[in-house]
Amino acid sequence: MRDKDRLEDFCLWAIGRLKGTMPYGPLPLAALFREFSHVEKTVTLRHTLKLVSSLGIIVDEVDYLNSGAVNMWKDDWYIHYSSHEPQATQKFSIFHELFEIIDKSLKGLVSKYPGLKEPYLSRCADRFAAAILMPPDFLAQKMTATGCDAVILAAELELSHQALLISFAENLPDIAFGAALYDHVFTGFFKNTRVEEFVARLVVKSPQARYARKLCASQWLPARGASAVPASLVCMAVKNNLPILCRPDHGGEDSEYPAILVRPIKWWREEAGRVLLLTVPDGEFHLIQPQVEKLKPLKVPHDLSRACDTNQGFWKCSDCPYDENNC
Repeated sequence: MRDKDRLEDFCLWAIGRLKGTMPYGPLPLAALFREFSHVEKTVTLRHTLKLVSSLGIIVDEVDYLNSGAVNMWKDDWYIHYSSHEPQATQKFSIFHELFEIIDKSLKGLVSKYPGLKEPYLSRCADRFAAAILMPPDFLAQKMTATGCDAVILAAELELSHQALLISFAENLPDIAFGAALYDHVFTGFFKNTRVEEFVARLVVKSPQARYARKLCASQWLPARGASAVPASLVCMAVKNNLPILCRPDHGGEDSEYPAILVRPIKWWREEAGRVLLLTVPDGEFHLIQPQVEKLKPLKVPHDLSRACDTNQGFWKCSDCPYDENNC
């Protein structure tokens, strides 16, 4: 049975624990929610629905949303989440909306609380959802064992790639860690797909990577919503349908270039439907090494123009169908 006062109880308890610091950050609120609700590891969709409903929020699965979720107030708080997405994504979307409801509730309870505005609100909601689904100590063990393998962990823990990449960045605050998730925007048969149809749905950076943009001569860490660039590492991974590893020739802690792993995920008809990009300082390559050893990716230099000249089995410019004039 729902308790209409339980959401307010949580908010008042959190206000007391946070001792007036404003605005209330997503990570402290996530830690308090886990404590309040006795969450010690990742949760199932069924458990998610139970936790959120126990706060007096009515949570319904709906067909009218193609993706994501929405929250609304009409005598009660409601969260509607899409029935068309995997359970891992549904969990993330529900907790995202829960943060937005908590933020609005705090604003109603604390006269001086400013509340959060878009786009910062959505970013904080993403961080809150990821932190709820992956408590830090539990995540650290999984990251080390798999080499930050979001694909393996998504399957094992019923989590979305989005939640995992956000959690990776949160748990590597002292490392220049960056990640991007590209999704194919379906416009026709995959055999006619152009690389520009892969859009960066999520881009995350640790604090140390806040200003990271150009990763190598051929690849930038994109802005959210940007299309994949022809002749980039992402383009190469899409074209060859193979994972790509780019490392400097003379790496190590003093290298000015990072290590970059680009991994296509095969969906429909064995074509890439999603691409994951991870980047870490070359001196911290051990963070992704277990994943690299498992994937055995194609290795390329930081300057892809050299790959065209060496004729050593790398991607040739003449083979690229995406941007023949500018490649």
